[in-house]
Amino acid sequence: MMYNSRQRRDACIALLLYGAELLILYGMGRLCLAGRAYSFLRWLVPAAAAVIAWKKDRSLVVLGFGKGHLRTDTVILTVWLAVSFCIGLFVMRKPYPEIWQEAFYYLFAVTLCEEVLYRGFLQNYLFGLPYPKQICCLIGAGMFAASHLPFYLQVNGFHPIFLVQLGITFISHLAFCYIGEKRNNLLIVRGMRVTSHTLKLSGVCDVVEFSLDPQGVPLQGQKGLWLPLPVEYKHGAPKESDADRLQLCAQGMALEEMLVCSVPCGALYYAQTRRRELMEFTPELREKTRRTAAEMNEYFARGYTPKVRPGK
Repeated sequence: MMYNSRQRRDACIALLLYGAELLILYGMGRLCLAGRAYSFLRWLVPAAAAVIAWKKDRSLVVLGFGKGHLRTDTVILTVWLAVSFCIGLFVMRKPYPEIWQEAFYYLFAVTLCEEVLYRGFLQNYLFGLPYPKQICCLIGAGMFAASHLPFYLQVNGFHPIFLVQLGITFISHLAFCYIGEKRNNLLIVRGMRVTSHTLKLSGVCDVVEFSLDPQGVPLQGQKGLWLPLPVEYKHGAPKESDADRLQLCAQGMALEEMLVCSVPCGALYYAQTRRRELMEFTPELREKTRRTAAEMNEYFARGYTPKVRPGK
């Protein structure tokens, strides 16, 4: 329930940012018609998305700033700049300064903004793995294409060629989703059932994040090797007791047993602190988890229910 509420909240944040993006694009159109500068407004919503992502996870990986993401995007953008430069120089016969000015404007004020906001933040905060990837990409492409309406309809008016441009925009976004999707080295599985025959425990993980890693294991339908990271979401603040850490360690040990791989650590996210705390599964914590699981199984076999000790 904790994670479901967080997922709904993330979806609302994504929709609010998308609405703000449409309003800003409308304002940019008004400023453009008035002959005033407007390009600085383009970075307001992506900057807000970066702040939100950093405050929630202390990471910008969801925006595409992981090593794998940056490598893919660098190749794509380099090819795009080279093609644009050649078209401007040899086809349109523009002077060098004008070509570079236009190329870098579209790179920093348009392309990177759209990458961060649409293929980064919105795709990760609004959509998740419970939905098919194809459906997620189609909805994202529709939102991306619709974002061009507030600005271009004001500046250029409606023209049949605009429908063709929207179609090209829609298709290009789909292509970019499949060429270099922001989550192409991070798989997020929600509500994953785990079982440990050694601990004689079973349960459901809030989230298990699989990242590409040479020490990982193969997953059906995915290329490469993937290392799991269990993530548990909790209300309130970190507890003084080891209850949450023991629960997370049990999930990690169950994943190790199921996938036959090493799970060295997990993460706890507390609603009050809004921070993700990475926790290593040390030998001492693993041993305490085994003892606690054995004690619980003994109670269950005896039909004994221990008294609840209130705690913070």
